[in-house]
Amino acid sequence: MNEGLNDIADILNEPLFSVDMEFHNTSVDTNILKKYLKTVSGAKSVEQLSHYVAEALLKLDRLEVFKSCEVKILPGKSENTALAYFDLQEKGSFTASAEAKTTNEGGSTEFKGGFRNIRHKADFTEIKAEYKPNTRTYGFALSHYDQLYTPGKYQAIYSITQDTIELDTNLKETNYGGSFLISSMKKDWNIKFGRLIRTNVIRAEHASTKMIRQSLPVNAKNYAQFCYNYSSLNDMLIPTSGIKLNVINEFAYGEDNKFHKIDFKISKYFGLTNNIVFQGSLDSGVFIPWPGSKISINDKYRSRFIKGFQSVGTREPPNDPNVMAKYEPCGDNLGAKSKFNAEGKIHFYNTVGMQNYNLVPFLYGNVVCESPNKFTSMRNYAQDYVRWSAGFGIGLNLGSARLEFAYAARHYAKKCDVTAGFGILVGD
Repeated sequence: MNEGLNDIADILNEPLFSVDMEFHNTSVDTNILKKYLKTVSGAKSVEQLSHYVAEALLKLDRLEVFKSCEVKILPGKSENTALAYFDLQEKGSFTASAEAKTTNEGGSTEFKGGFRNIRHKADFTEIKAEYKPNTRTYGFALSHYDQLYTPGKYQAIYSITQDTIELDTNLKETNYGGSFLISSMKKDWNIKFGRLIRTNVIRAEHASTKMIRQSLPVNAKNYAQFCYNYSSLNDMLIPTSGIKLNVINEFAYGEDNKFHKIDFKISKYFGLTNNIVFQGSLDSGVFIPWPGSKISINDKYRSRFIKGFQSVGTREPPNDPNVMAKYEPCGDNLGAKSKFNAEGKIHFYNTVGMQNYNLVPFLYGNVVCESPNKFTSMRNYAQDYVRWSAGFGIGLNLGSARLEFAYAARHYAKKCDVTAGFGILVGD
């Protein structure tokens, strides 16, 4: 996208009484575009108009609807007025893509197809199918992105979802839901309101009495979430410095669920040399113990499919004694009310023979802390609830996520943990 302002460089300080806008070769509602780019019409000088037009081009590019845009500044209908003439070229109406992302089931692959500008409001309608290979579960979503919900201020997403989640080895959740999300144009924060109807499928022949008792009721979840995102990474694909932060503050209220929880995830990158970078990450969460809280088994924390471990946590033995020791893991993880995991990783960028394929070798060490809310003393807590692993691997950069092939050379595990030497995971 570019602007045609070079020919007016000699009159930058000329005053302007009014600025009109015209949009050509676009099916987007021009009244909405005028509201979105209203700062352009408020310019009081040619120099200010030049600045506002440059900002307008960035805003139009952010909508991901237009392939190109040329702007011409023309004389207005009267003296000291101007016309901003936007010549737009739209992208194709259909798009398809695939993406990997981090999940509690070791990562997933999303296949997306969508249609642009169905409502002529720079909107986007998307159909998504998600597959999680570690647990062989899947989900679907239909979402409509209203990017100019409040032009220039907020965008909104309306979603209908169906998902299957393996919460633990003997417990799967099937849910149906709908949500409404509103976010800033920069996507650094959002507020989401939604409802989920959830049913559980239990492998009763392998499960414990407590698992069966806590999982049988069909439960509905009404929730509100506030999410804050911050990033100062110098490069999204191969960062060498900066911070990436995600905070989610969630409230749930209904007959089956009454809770408040906060999840916090942060990664910090330090450049040790030009090509060797240390990444330190923390992933934590806690249910705030308000009086009257009611937390279902579906919402509690579990640590599964992380480097060095397939499953972490204390387990309830199965009902049938003949089943014990036949399957691994044996018994059920009923979940925890808090979590705290830490990982240190050293990336070796630009490794000979690998950099052309977006491959990055790494060394790692992680610490997994079960139920940090049960902390009494460092010695007792470390003995009962802390485990760790260390190893190496290769990461394949996929843009928003990284496919990691990791091998855990050393473990410190508890009796009920299931360790994993080699694993294929999706990480940040």
